Amino acid sequence: MSKIVLVTGGNRGLGFSAAKALARSGAVVIIGARGEIAARKAVDVLDEEGLTADWVELDVTNPASVRAAAEIIWNVTADSMCW
Repeated sequence: MSKIVLVTGGNRGLGFSAAKALARSGAVVIIGARGEIAARKAVDVLDEEGLTADWVELDVTNPASVRAAAEIIWNVTADSMCW
């Protein structure tokens, strides 16, 4: 089973570099970003390089945003996890 990794700020800079490296290592990468356009662009760039990633709206300074992102990630990944 692949590791599932959430990279906050994964749409640019060091976060994007980390997301790319983790995707290259075989991890399932979820990019956490405040803006949809930037997040989709980052996912598209990784896709063009043959890497798989998805994104979730996430503002780590907003507790409601963190809870919503956690719920989305849990719901999407729970079926694929082994307990």
